[in-house]
Amino acid sequence: MQMDSAAKSVCWSPDGRQLAAGYRDRKVRVWDAATDTCNAVLEGHSDEVTSVAWSPSGQQLATSSADGCIRLWDVATGQCTATLRSSGYVHTVCWSPDGRQVACGDGHDVGLWDAATGQRTATLTGHEDIVRSVCWSPDGQTLASGSTADFSTDGNNLRLWDAADGTCTATLAGHSDGVRCVRWSPDGRQLASGSKDNTVRLWDAVTGQCSAVLEHAGKCTGVAWTPDGRHLVSVSNRAISVWDTATGQHRTSLAVSDYALTDVAFSPDGRQFATAAKGPTLRLWSASMMQEGPHSSTTSMGMTSPVGPHTDTVNYLDWSPDGQRLISASEDRSVRLWDAVTGTCTSVLTELKAKRLVISDVCWSPCGRLVGGADGPTVQVWDVASGECTAELDGHTHAVLCMCWSPDGRQLASGSKDTTVRLWDAGTGQCSMVLAGQPSSVQCVSWRPDGRQLASCCSDDIRVWDAATGQCVAMAATMAGQYFMSVCWSPDGQRLAVAEGMSVRLWDAAAGQCIAVMEQHTDGVASVCWSPDGRWLASGSHDETVRLWDAAEGKCAATLTGHKGIVRCVRWSPDGRQLASGPGDKTIRLWDVSMMQRAS
Repeated sequence: MQMDSAAKSVCWSPDGRQLAAGYRDRKVRVWDAATDTCNAVLEGHSDEVTSVAWSPSGQQLATSSADGCIRLWDVATGQCTATLRSSGYVHTVCWSPDGRQVACGDGHDVGLWDAATGQRTATLTGHEDIVRSVCWSPDGQTLASGSTADFSTDGNNLRLWDAADGTCTATLAGHSDGVRCVRWSPDGRQLASGSKDNTVRLWDAVTGQCSAVLEHAGKCTGVAWTPDGRHLVSVSNRAISVWDTATGQHRTSLAVSDYALTDVAFSPDGRQFATAAKGPTLRLWSASMMQEGPHSSTTSMGMTSPVGPHTDTVNYLDWSPDGQRLISASEDRSVRLWDAVTGTCTSVLTELKAKRLVISDVCWSPCGRLVGGADGPTVQVWDVASGECTAELDGHTHAVLCMCWSPDGRQLASGSKDTTVRLWDAGTGQCSMVLAGQPSSVQCVSWRPDGRQLASCCSDDIRVWDAATGQCVAMAATMAGQYFMSVCWSPDGQRLAVAEGMSVRLWDAAAGQCIAVMEQHTDGVASVCWSPDGRWLASGSHDETVRLWDAAEGKCAATLTGHKGIVRCVRWSPDGRQLASGPGDKTIRLWDVSMMQRAS
């Protein structure tokens, strides 16, 4: 959900169909969560909108602003039905569970308003600093408030209030700096508070005791409970963290590299959450990122497979054309087929496993019936259904490192340590062409989508070949001290993505010019791959991360962490909704990237 202004706050409608966000441009926008379209723009505030909250009925919105006002809006008509004026900058607003009252942070106080009459009913005093967050307990009997300032003087900056008589019932001490956000658990038994002291604290709502201290990666700016209360999501500068609320253990994290995050909110069904940021993007994320160990992948293949996982480094992998299966090659000398939905290994090509040489690459034919595999200097073709080897293609004089089927499936290209690329006729198994000239081992080959050209790279240069004549039509040498590891054509055939050293470079294929350099990896890039729609690039690196890049802007949109080895291969699913990565930790991981793509 893209805008020209930064979002400061985000909130789901009770039915989960809409999102409301408050922006620095003084506007409130209401979004359709399914289609990503903006349904309404609410205008009236004269300064940035600091907070948004849906009424329990879903019929009204409350918004607060730096202009000192709280506004109530009729969601159906988009009309402002009431303007509640406070004494100054209002940082936060929240509805009572019965929808009859609105609470706000009014300077150092908490203000209560009658939503029907617009009259102020109470002022809760006691904080010594600016109240940044307020939240009603699910039963409506208690209010929690957190305060903070640029230099916090209030050591007791988290307070609980009796909502009926306005008395302070508890002061929760423990944070060493200001509290930015407070949220009750769905059952009302716990309270989560995020602070500038780089921690999130969980509190027992009955005893007022701190039950867990969650060490955060930077100042916490937002927290959100899952609807079942089992997990907590927190956001900081450029990171999302997920916590197990029963144990206090950190489950997973996701680095977001473009803009600092300001708020987070869960959908009522718990399937996704939204983040607001200081940039122009409101993003939706799949909650499936919380379900697998210390990483944000939706499936980690090889950990619980009934057939057994790979026992050594996974070198290469590829999706079946229908997106239902994956094939992987490992240094354990096996090739395995996986069900992409369940993450289970469905078969092992045992003949390859019996070989002494390492399987260096695998790729699926466009028809989905055949798989090419590199076994030493021999290219082998396998029938997926039967598991039988149907052809052995001999000709290379040294180990084959890479291969790729032509888009029509009629040819197979292979690159070798013997510095040549060979084209093979898939029907006859004969070598139809030898492309020679590169000064070192060919690391990667990639067909242009129209099948007319082939790109190949070695550590020293990239070459583009005319597939009909075998002539080299373009060449680019690496920069001094760098090396090429991977090359991939964009879906429109106009650009090449290249892994060069610690960077990803984009080349205009027609002009032979470098048009963008993407740098954030901290070690060599081993693999690059375009999304099917050409909007995104994925890169895997020796720094054990996968990065997703906006191909148009050249910016890193997300960093996927959790691997325990070199990420040697990244591949998008045919529908672009998932990304598979094969690292050096003997597993294949699937990442749900659909929410990030929709959010863009």
